[in-house]
Amino acid sequence: MRDITLGDTFQHDFTTRQFSDGVPTVLAGSPVLSVLEGNNATPITAGVSVSVSRASVAGLNEATIIATGGNGYEAGKSYSIYISTGTVGGVSVVGEVVGHFTVAAGAAAVDLANGSDGLGAIKSTVDNIENGVGIIVEDTNEIQGKLPTNKFMGSSDGADDDGTLNTISTNVSNVETDTQNIQGRLPAALASGNMKSDVLAISGDTTSADNLELMYDGTGYVDDTAPASRAQVGAIGASAGGALNFEAVEDNSGGAIDRGATAFVGVETNNYTDTDREDGTYHVIADATNSIVVVYGFNVGGGRTASEMVFKGFANANNDDLTISVWDHPGTEWETIGTLSGSASTSNITITEALLSKHTGTGTEIGKVYIRFNGGGLSAAADLNVDQILIEAVGIGQSVGYQLGAVWINTVDGVAGTENFVNGVADNPVLTLADAITIAASLNFHRFEVAPGSSITFAESHTDELWEGRDWTLALGNRDITGIFVFGATVSGTGTATGEYEFKECDLSAVTLDNDGHYEGCALEGTFTVGQAGTFTFHSCFTESASAVTIDLGAIGATAVHMFSFDGEINFKNVAAGDTVHITGAGTMTTETCTAGTIDHDGFFEYTDAGGNVTEQQSDIKVAVDVIEVDTESLNDTKIPNTLSLANINTEVVDVMRTDTNAELAQGIPTATPTFEEAIMLIYMALRNKLTVDATDKKIHNDAGTVISKKSLTDNGTVYTEAEMISGA
Repeated sequence: MRDITLGDTFQHDFTTRQFSDGVPTVLAGSPVLSVLEGNNATPITAGVSVSVSRASVAGLNEATIIATGGNGYEAGKSYSIYISTGTVGGVSVVGEVVGHFTVAAGAAAVDLANGSDGLGAIKSTVDNIENGVGIIVEDTNEIQGKLPTNKFMGSSDGADDDGTLNTISTNVSNVETDTQNIQGRLPAALASGNMKSDVLAISGDTTSADNLELMYDGTGYVDDTAPASRAQVGAIGASAGGALNFEAVEDNSGGAIDRGATAFVGVETNNYTDTDREDGTYHVIADATNSIVVVYGFNVGGGRTASEMVFKGFANANNDDLTISVWDHPGTEWETIGTLSGSASTSNITITEALLSKHTGTGTEIGKVYIRFNGGGLSAAADLNVDQILIEAVGIGQSVGYQLGAVWINTVDGVAGTENFVNGVADNPVLTLADAITIAASLNFHRFEVAPGSSITFAESHTDELWEGRDWTLALGNRDITGIFVFGATVSGTGTATGEYEFKECDLSAVTLDNDGHYEGCALEGTFTVGQAGTFTFHSCFTESASAVTIDLGAIGATAVHMFSFDGEINFKNVAAGDTVHITGAGTMTTETCTAGTIDHDGFFEYTDAGGNVTEQQSDIKVAVDVIEVDTESLNDTKIPNTLSLANINTEVVDVMRTDTNAELAQGIPTATPTFEEAIMLIYMALRNKLTVDATDKKIHNDAGTVISKKSLTDNGTVYTEAEMISGA
């Protein structure tokens, strides 16, 4: 954890990631950071700012903290930086902790501030040394001032005429005394006459220096309490990400909450909501008939598994122990993980116990964790005091997520639930439409993927949404479908709209739809009813069954139906004044109970207007009919005797087709320019009669079995060749 000096301004980098796949993602939603001091519930906001997408890198953020006393910071305290406003990928991340720091609370800082042997003591010692040196200088100056000007210590007579030598001797003795006194006052840090200012001297041992060396020489300091290495920091998020803390969301004081139906025993003061932080407000459970049983429930959510329980509190009873247990979901039993020993002390103790994957629920119990404290035969004054109890959980990253940005639905084999990033993902589709809508709303999704065989009935408006699947059914339920796109469904019912919508490769069966609809590659059956005047556009649609589809315009008027490349049988009903139909393609077309309007058909349609009230317009087919009419008139005028009527011609044609017979071809070489009769008969004989193929020839026989024609066959392993047909003789 970073330790700073009060008054520092520092920066802290952190990364925000997409929940679904862990990809670094922009911190959005007008982000704001705040700081909490220890167990103080009042956040610090002054001097706290954040810069997102640092260096234009999405997800890389920089927090700036001005840690002054005026902003609310104190020496010796610890602080947490958290997101108080913001979203990542449209999902709120309020409450996410992004950093920790302390102010003048590190071990080295405290040691240096120690009054007995810290910096203050060293400074005092240095001051004493400085004073001693001053005395030496003063004495030396005094000696210099008292040296004789006319005598030398090495003179021949050695006389001390003015007492100078005696004074020098006295001063030297004083210097010796001061020096000996200084040696007695020197601390260990100044041993051997040298002042050591390295870490070893400051700490008083070699451990700190050795650990500091490991951190910076590339070896790496691996003690449990050591700062993380670069590799360790880099590993965070590489798999499932770091752990999150979860507070209790329930207890059994109002009734059993675990599958073992554990009953509450005790008398409580306050409740489980007072256990989310260590703040001196306790959830107290006093004994009832010398027993205590309480179960705390936690929900770590789907996609996570509990890894640790942290308890802070105490049991206020001498010689009384409470057993701490966790619920084993697969084994359906309580498993002991620790003991809380009672004492007369009212100070918190901390108990940390590791949890296993079996302690986190799945299925209907997904994400549930239960912790039990129980004891019997307790003293009359026994009570359990819980200041804080948390479950630490890590992401397990097992789901493929919301692929295509969609909620996935399977109304046959799906799983009910609305847990984000658990239910409605591609590998765990949701069972009901209601759950899918809840998940989509919470994640701001507008796309749904529907499994084959699923059935959906709209019970509310579904605007601006995308629905895709294969072989699923959709009942529109008379709901607003403005802006919807539906793919691969069998659709029925009524849909209203105030704007464009589209159905693609759907089976539209007995539907009523409003205007501005687009239908591409859809199978039509039953009756398609126009719900309101407007425009309806069909591309490459066709009839689903042998019976005709009916397009009922409802005699509303002012309706335009455009059908491009239609194929099949179609009936237009209730076409009225102001209605227009333009259709291209091929098939059979009829009208029913029409009073006016226009039908323009291009292509190859057999058209019948039952009432004769619709104005028909034709294009390419009309030109062909005109040519036939001209040719027919020419025949009547110049080539057909007056005695031969069209009825006679029809009778003769029918006679040729139904009565006259053709003889088989004789043996010989088929001509390259056969008559129609010869060409048809050769094909008929080849299909009806005996046909033999051997390694060299293919032979066609007549009804009697005689070969009339044949062709030689060759195959060189690369090219297979059938030669031109010759006589079968």
